[in-house]
Order: sequence, then C-alpha cells, then structure tokens
Amino acid sequence: MKPVTRLAAFAAVLAFAAFVMAACGSGSPGPAANTQPRPGETSTPAGPTPSSVNELAEGLKSASLPADLADGTFLGKPDAPLTLTVFEDFLCGHCLRFTALVEPMIVQEYVLTGKVRLEFRNWPILGPTSVSAAAAAECAAGQDQFWEYQRQLFLAHPQAGGDRDGSGYSPQSLLAYAAALDLDPDEFLACFASEETVETLRGNATAARSAGLTGTPAFLINGEPIGSTPGSLADWRQLLDDRLDGR
Repeated sequence: MKPVTRLAAFAAVLAFAAFVMAACGSGSPGPAANTQPRPGETSTPAGPTPSSVNELAEGLKSASLPADLADGTFLGKPDAPLTLTVFEDFLCGHCLRFTALVEPMIVQEYVLTGKVRLEFRNWPILGPTSVSAAAAAECAAGQDQFWEYQRQLFLAHPQAGGDRDGSGYSPQSLLAYAAALDLDPDEFLACFASEETVETLRGNATAARSAGLTGTPAFLINGEPIGSTPGSLADWRQLLDDRLDGR
C-alpha cells in the first residue's frame, strides 16, 4: 500500500473516531476525570510538567519489557493468581506517570515472579487523537508488538511536552512506530480501519462503565475495582501483597 493511500486510511479512521467517541467518551467525565487528585500528589496537571518530562522519559526508556511473557495486551503468566487490568488513555498525564513510575516496579516485582498478570485495556476518552492512538495500539497487539508500541506511544507524550495534538500522535508518527517494529503495514492499516477494532474499543468502554470506572487510569484486580488508587510505590506493594495474602 502506497504512503498516500496509507494516510488516507488514517484519515478515514479519524472520520469514524467521532462515532467511537459516542461509545467511549459520551457521558464520561472526559479530560476532567484525569485531573482529579490522586493520593499523595500535590498537583495534578493533565499532562507532564516541564520538570517531570525528563524523569518520565527516562523511566519509560529504562524499564524492561519481558517479551517472553507478552501475549497481545497481556504481560505475565496466564496462571498468575492476580490479574491487574489497567484502563488507560495514551493522552492522559496520570496514565503516563503510572506507566513510567509504577508499572516498572509491578513488572519487576510481581509480573516476573509470576504473582501478577498485567492487562492493558485501551479506553480513549480524550478526543479523536486519543482514539486513533488506541486503535493503532490494538493493531500492534494483533501482530504481537503491543507492549513495545505502547511504550513508544507513551514516550511520545513527554517528548511532545504533553501536547495532546502534538506530532507524536500524527498519522505519520503512528505509521513510523509501526514501521520501526517491522509490523506488516497492510495488515496494520487493515486492522486500523476495521469494524473489529472499533468494537474492541467500544467493548473496553462498556466494561469500564460496567465496573463503575469514571476516568483513566483505572484499575481492576481479578475483575473488581480496587477503590482508591494507591498514591505511592509502597501503597501499590501493600495493595498487591494484601490481595495475594487474601486469596
């Protein structure tokens, strides 16, 4: 497929993004849901502050991804006693912080040790750009490259200074990330423009609402909401250890 045709396919997806938003975002709190204070935080900007950009980027770059434990949007052993499901939006500042600062600890201490299986579910609630990034991530998952692609999408956020309309999420950039991972371009774009991808995003939104979730990031453990989001790494360890001890 020629580059111009590929970009035309992305334009088509942006056209149906508004339709997906009717399922994913209509009636949801939208961006305000991502600016509610989290325990332990002193300020809650929707995107990363300039002073935090380098820290977040380094956290994303240095975190290890155990490729042998990756299966689509899952990371970890299927028989792990706990499944931590994370609903995220790539344009959400708090999601970026979780991925850069908390997720590496969970992977290192709980996923690699077989205690937790991590599941990522795209829940784009911040606009059409958010929907297109989520759709692209789903298509990377279809070629077993979700976690590498997810990392690049989150890395694009601090590189763009938190700008939701930054070039890090343009059609050209989304295609470039796929090419860098040697994804099949025709398969990627066919997935991107498919009704199945729309249904996946719509299903994620339905699952989130059914669980009573109101914004991103949001978490389930073995299908149940965790309540208040832990405010520190120690609090996350306590939560997971308590659930492991109580099973």
